[in-house]
Amino acid sequence: MNPLHWPREHQLAWVLATVLGGIAGLVATLSLFPTTGRLMIVTNQFWDNDAATTVVLALKMGFVGGAVLVALTYYVVKLIAAGNSK
Repeated sequence: MNPLHWPREHQLAWVLATVLGGIAGLVATLSLFPTTGRLMIVTNQFWDNDAATTVVLALKMGFVGGAVLVALTYYVVKLIAAGNSK
């Protein structure tokens, strides 16, 4: 079940779902931080601090984690659907 052999619509839906999953993961990660932490990041007050590096890493991992979770879920659903159609 190679994704490169899927119809163009399914490939586009997979990419779109992956991006939306990444955005959802980013929003979920942002909701874990208190408002003051987000304001400090936006105003760029402590970029040299280790805490800022930790926050940025957490945001990146939230995006990547959400994207990977949705991409794998989409792929598994396609596998199950392909198995049921035979």
